[in-house]
Amino acid sequence: MEVSINEQTPSIKLVKGQKDAYGWEIKLFGKDIPKVLEELKQVNDRLLQEYSGGEGE
Repeated sequence: MEVSINEQTPSIKLVKGQKDAYGWEIKLFGKDIPKVLEELKQVNDRLLQEYSGGEGE
């Protein structure tokens, strides 16, 4: 069974580590690489705000 890249479901895996630190794995799919990268940046920035007290890495 083949699944088209555009049909795969985006996902975010949030992991709570030691000392209440958070990390995440973001999966986005698409053929328009600049658009996917921009969406990735937006999602990552939102997660940083929510789980890192707004601090950038």
